Amino acid sequence: MRLFLTDLDNTLVDRSDAFRRWACGFVAELGLPIEEVDNIEAIDAGGTIPRGELFATLVAHYGLLEPADVLRARYRQEFPRSVRCFPGVKAALAKLQSSGWTVAVVTNGDDAQLEKLSAAGLHALVSRCCASDLVGSAKPDSAIFYAAAERCGLDLVGGWMVGDDPVKDIAGATGLGLDTAWLSHGRSWPTELLPPTIAASSFSDAVDRILRRNQLAG
Repeated sequence: MRLFLTDLDNTLVDRSDAFRRWACGFVAELGLPIEEVDNIEAIDAGGTIPRGELFATLVAHYGLLEPADVLRARYRQEFPRSVRCFPGVKAALAKLQSSGWTVAVVTNGDDAQLEKLSAAGLHALVSRCCASDLVGSAKPDSAIFYAAAERCGLDLVGGWMVGDDPVKDIAGATGLGLDTAWLSHGRSWPTELLPPTIAASSFSDAVDRILRRNQLAG
């Protein structure tokens, strides 16, 4: 069996869409103009800032009476359930399973990542989910990749990593000798980094191309 590692947010699931829908509900609840959704998305920075910092900023910016920790706790319950997978992801994961690959999710975040996976209907299609807060190492550090391989009972050699982040997903995996597939989402590859093995337009595109390469190599 060969190891197939994949990112979660904006790779398997559309995190950006889910956050925008949450932000729309948030501004509606507060009676704010819908244009404020763009501002909240900018503050969120694609989910890269800590959630405590996000809600502390929102409380201060909008003069909210509800404490930041209360808003964060509500978000923690609501947001994972709003996440949906990209079109074609379930079929692509099923192809990998039927082709004998072992699939593990390698994602930065806490146990909410596991809830996202379940809410998107993907839990049964992956063997393991390694979230950084639970593993004690975050991408691009090598330890989280090794942890995923160990939990699958496989070696990183000959494996693949698929993701949308050039540094956390691709550079981190490339440094360990993994083949990589970058989901470009219409972006250009940063020229200062070593290029991925392949650049794909979607997760399903990446899987199809990886399976074809594997067949040709085999």
